[in-house]
Amino acid sequence: MIRPDRKRIADYLHKNRVFLCLFAFCLVFGVAAIIFTNFNYRFYGDVTVARITDITETYDHTEYSPDGERSEDHYRQDITARVVYGEEKGSSVSLENIRSESNVYDTHYYEGDELFLSREGGVWTISGVKRDVYVVAMVVFTALLLIAVGRRKGVFALISVVFNAAVFWFGIKGYVAGGNLLLICIGASVVFTVVCLTFIGGFTKMTAISIVSTLAGLVVTFGLACAVIYGLDFKGLYVEGLEYLIIATDYRVTFMAELLVGGLGAIMDISVSISSA
Repeated sequence: MIRPDRKRIADYLHKNRVFLCLFAFCLVFGVAAIIFTNFNYRFYGDVTVARITDITETYDHTEYSPDGERSEDHYRQDITARVVYGEEKGSSVSLENIRSESNVYDTHYYEGDELFLSREGGVWTISGVKRDVYVVAMVVFTALLLIAVGRRKGVFALISVVFNAAVFWFGIKGYVAGGNLLLICIGASVVFTVVCLTFIGGFTKMTAISIVSTLAGLVVTFGLACAVIYGLDFKGLYVEGLEYLIIATDYRVTFMAELLVGGLGAIMDISVSISSA
């Protein structure tokens, strides 16, 4: 009973040796990236980083909505942290934070969190939280899971995601430099569609049909949205999260760009499913 099992395992390892070596390399690289990110303080430049060692939270006050029907409690956090990077490494600092129950406009800190600190007038204040370790760990876990489940297609899907992220980054840089947001999103949507579907499906007839149908769906959706927004002479537009924009712009254009990029995933998924069927 033992010999056949050993032979089956040996056959499996031999047939999948390339994939297993690739997965092992990605695993080692991912673990090394997480460890490196945990100690990459000097790459942030001239900053001070402190790790919370003790925290005490007490009730501070209650704020009410303008109509008086809703209320929200606020709490004061007295924080003790030890400086792990900076000129005063090893010293202990005392910090104060006021947080609300919802944490919409503030942050709830926990013991073990690493904080970026700044000092004004001899008083330490919190300027941010070091979250890069969690981001890298999540990316590594997602990539390994994608490779393990999708194998060859998973690798190509991962490559397409990296490529699309690079395209998105250059698009944002172009917009910041003064480019037209809508034209950038139209071009990026076309690149996203072609690259993603080609990497995953290869140069096949089904891929070509999926690309054409996805782009056709985007054109129809975009055309309907333009007809409704500009043809009916809308006087206002309500979009979730629009109040967080701090730039002066035509928010109808922002909404159209959001519609293009946001609808791309759903339209692409439907197009691939129909083409495969």
